[in-house]
Amino acid sequence: MATIPTLSYPEFDESVIHHLLARLAQLCDEDLPPELVAQLTVDEPPESAMPDCWQDTYLMVGYLRSLNQALLANMLPGKVAEDLAGLLHDMVYILRDYVREPYRTH
Repeated sequence: MATIPTLSYPEFDESVIHHLLARLAQLCDEDLPPELVAQLTVDEPPESAMPDCWQDTYLMVGYLRSLNQALLANMLPGKVAEDLAGLLHDMVYILRDYVREPYRTH
């Protein structure tokens, strides 16, 4: 009989992840200093890593936090948890690439 893999996180990791995502949400709301905006602003922006429908980083961080909480609950079937863990991973890297992009004045 095949076993269903489960995701488990030590309690310490859960609080660290929760703290980091909460801090990320705060940072997404703060304005950058003007000198940093000047350094990050370009005339011809490259193609964005983030789809147009996800340009609001605060909303994206909210999605990531909710997805993380669903995984931490450890109540999902194995394959679903595995797929969602992969989605969480990919979304974090997309968000990372997006916040590294030059500032866009829409």
